[in-house]
Amino acid sequence: MTYTLPARPHSAIPPTLPMADATHFDPRANSVGFLRFALASAVVYWHCVQLGGVGIDPVHELSGHLYYFGALGVDGFFALSGYLIAASFVRLKSVTAFAWHRALRILPGYWVCLLVTAFVFPLAFGKRPDAGYFSNNSLEPAAYVIHPLAGAVGALGFGEFQNPSDNLSLIRGQETIPGLFEDNPSPRMVNGSLWTLKHEIRLYALVALLGVLGLLNRRLAVFLLIVTWLLSFEQTRRFDTLSACAAARTSAHFLMGVVFYYWNPPLRTRYAAAALVVGVAALATGYYPLVAPICMTYGVFWLAAVLPFRKFGRRDYSYGIYIYSFPVQQAIAAVGVQTYGFVAFAAASFGVTLLFAAASWHLVERPALSLKRLLAPTPEQDKVSHSAETVFDRPIAGVLDGAIATAPPEHASANTA
Repeated sequence: MTYTLPARPHSAIPPTLPMADATHFDPRANSVGFLRFALASAVVYWHCVQLGGVGIDPVHELSGHLYYFGALGVDGFFALSGYLIAASFVRLKSVTAFAWHRALRILPGYWVCLLVTAFVFPLAFGKRPDAGYFSNNSLEPAAYVIHPLAGAVGALGFGEFQNPSDNLSLIRGQETIPGLFEDNPSPRMVNGSLWTLKHEIRLYALVALLGVLGLLNRRLAVFLLIVTWLLSFEQTRRFDTLSACAAARTSAHFLMGVVFYYWNPPLRTRYAAAALVVGVAALATGYYPLVAPICMTYGVFWLAAVLPFRKFGRRDYSYGIYIYSFPVQQAIAAVGVQTYGFVAFAAASFGVTLLFAAASWHLVERPALSLKRLLAPTPEQDKVSHSAETVFDRPIAGVLDGAIATAPPEHASANTA
């Protein structure tokens, strides 16, 4: 088959020659939109078990309560994001345009979600709205970027050093709203999904920094991948919890996606099957962190290449599903829908969350993305990979950019350019 990748720096290795039993990821024709929706749905499924206290998560049981469907969904989002964010920076060739596009994809939807959570949900349950929930979280996803930058500025001052951001309320973070969801099976937590956004933005900043320094290349990506991969495995082994290795784990999957961008490996069915078998065996034996980045990344890109859902995702609801599902499911649990069983709770969770996600896309995210052209690539830059725009203008995750789906530019919405 023929395939076209976005423009790569000259340091990238040439694409592998097509083979009879192999395909390649095509940025212009793929099922990434469907995968984003599926990965977001995996997070909703896990939250049904976690927040509703109903049903079982087979991944959670198989892994001895270490992994869960939602964690695999997050890993998949970061793997896709790594590829697409690297491609985005290469295409835009401007750190200003790159930052502008990333901010438009993440922040408007995020800010409106905070406002809805701070005001609408408390009022719906007869509680007082909490403006502090919005203000304390408004820039919290960028804390990993703001804090070190502010520290560098503070280090240039005289006298006793103090990081200027230490008392900045906008990055303080706030997880609860007084009186809200206090009697739920998982009490008080308002939106436990938003933790991934700070890692997404941190990795955007890494790509931008490496790009500005001329270091965004295959060799350094491989080196950073190995470091974070080993660190993730060691931290998981030592602490036996995913929360202890969140930074390393998200980085390893993201960087594996970056490596795939430069590598463009042949995607063979037998290799994908091997990745599945190895992944399942590793989950059952406790060694999944050792193989997670390669198994997950190879699997999602193989699926993106071979699945037939290439027009799925023209309306990219995946980001809205991700950021709204947790408070929606907490609200559903607060009125006791889980007492009717898993199917009822899951159906209500998916249905109501989808309504919020659709409103977010049509009323907030899509209009915000129309502003991308204010800082667009020059005609020469845009000509390099104009056809790849369909996949470059979407988030994770993510989630995910988060933070990724195939759609015409007017429908673009991923954590990429």
